[in-house]
Amino acid sequence: MKELILVDKEELKQVFLEFLGAHHQISKETPVKPTRNYIKASDVSKRTGSHITTVRRWTSEGLLKSYKLSKKILYDSDEVDEFIQKKQVQPRKFKEA
Repeated sequence: MKELILVDKEELKQVFLEFLGAHHQISKETPVKPTRNYIKASDVSKRTGSHITTVRRWTSEGLLKSYKLSKKILYDSDEVDEFIQKKQVQPRKFKEA
């Protein structure tokens, strides 16, 4: 027979945050914060006008923080905008072939 366990919202949140914290220790990337707007590296590349390899280099150098959701590497949209202003990255368009 299965038991039904009731937990309130705060208990569930605490368990979830503990899970993310444990995941963070295993992963090199920072775990995803549930209420943020996330974008892919290709979107960061488009916003900054930089090649995706440059975005990955910024990440590996610690200049731009990435978050891991399952196997996906994501970036906080607000943090990307802040990075663009701080680094004075000039968004530009790639030439279409």
